[in-house]
This record gives sequence, structure tokens and C-alpha cells, in this order.
Amino acid sequence: AQVTEEFVRQRELRKEHGSVTAVKEGQGELYVLVLGESSNKRHWSAWGYVRDTTPWTASLRDDENTFFFENAYSSYCHTVPSLTKALTKANQYNGLPDAYAPSLMEVARAAGFNVFWLSNQDKTTLGDNPLTVLSLDSDYTEFTTRARFSSDADLIPLLDRVLERLDFSNNLIILHSIGSHFDYARRVPRGFRPEFVHKEEYLGHHARDAKFMNEILDPYDRTIRFTDVFLQAVSDRLEKTP
Repeated sequence: AQVTEEFVRQRELRKEHGSVTAVKEGQGELYVLVLGESSNKRHWSAWGYVRDTTPWTASLRDDENTFFFENAYSSYCHTVPSLTKALTKANQYNGLPDAYAPSLMEVARAAGFNVFWLSNQDKTTLGDNPLTVLSLDSDYTEFTTRARFSSDADLIPLLDRVLERLDFSNNLIILHSIGSHFDYARRVPRGFRPEFVHKEEYLGHHARDAKFMNEILDPYDRTIRFTDVFLQAVSDRLEKTP
């Protein structure tokens, strides 16, 4: 009851900032925004990590149409405050409350975009409520059913269904992944166990700590490796989408 009451309260607050206006020239454009989760670029080989965790992403370094940001930072260390800042006009400098801040989704819709929010996160908890309320600024929202027990492979069927129904207007698809969220072993499909070289000269004394390697570092790096697989699967689908 408390969760539901708070959800309704936050939903009403978001309606108080009023409507927004925006203009977009041209039609037939498709944008996909993937929101990562608990992912540290120091564990991405595309940014120089010694283990080969992101071969597909690293291959894009040779693609002149791909841009890599070398100094991008999250605005907070936790999901909800980070994304409510990243996806709205609110930030740490303007003092605008999240609930009253226009969102990317609202601006896109005002400009004529169809906006889809597909999430592999929990939907209704006291912690997740603010982000779920924000997601409802989209035209269409859908959540997977096993967020705490699944990998982001569960997002692919949702994405496929949305891609099948797109028209040739402007579209924005937001994929909110579970990414590398603890428990790491649950973030990859069963049987997904790529092996990595320990590289003791880089990992130092950690490489000699079997418990740390087996229970923390290897499982975490596998989540990064699966994120790379997931991003490639998304990209492959977009290549086939008119």
C-alpha cells in the first residue's frame, strides 16, 4: 500500500510542471538509447582494460561513424538519482526538483517522436518508483518480468516486438538494462562463461586471491562481456531495420 501510494503521489507531481514544446524537422529517423547499469569503463577492453571483455565495442574504434567519449561520468553512483538527472532538465547546479523537470521523453514526444521505454529493471518498489514514474513520460512502456533474476537477453524479445510495429515517423527507443548489477552471476545467461587471462602484472595481488577472482572479478567481467554481446545484438537488429 505504501509503495502504491508513493507511486501515485510522484505521478501527480510530474504533471505539475506543465507541457513542453519542441520542433523536429524531417521524418523517418530512429534513435536507440541504451542505459547501462553498474558498468565501469575500466573493465571495458574498448577503453584499455587488459582483459578482452568488449571485443565488439572495441572493433568500433575503427569505425569512422562511431564516437567514443573518453571522459563521461555518471551524475550519481546510484541508479535512480543518476538517471533522473541524466534524463531531465534537473541537475546539481540549477536546483530544479526532479519531479518538476521536463524529461527527454516529454521533449521528444512534443517534437512528434513515438517514444518507447523497455526496461529490465524492477517496476514498483520504493526505490524504483521515481524512475518508473519518469518512464511513463513515454508513449509506451514495458518491463520484463524477472529483472532481479535475469540477463538483458530478456530485453531482446521486447525490442523485436517494437521494431516490428514502427512506422516511418520519428521514433526513440530507450532500453534500460540490468547490466552489471549485483548479483553478477545472474546477469548472464546460463552457460555463458567466457574465460579471461588473469594478467597478474596488471591485477596485482588480486590475481592470487582465488576467492576474489572466482566470486567477484570473473563474474563481474562476464557481465561486461555479455553487455558487449547485448549491444551487438541490438546493433544487428538496427542494421536490418529500414
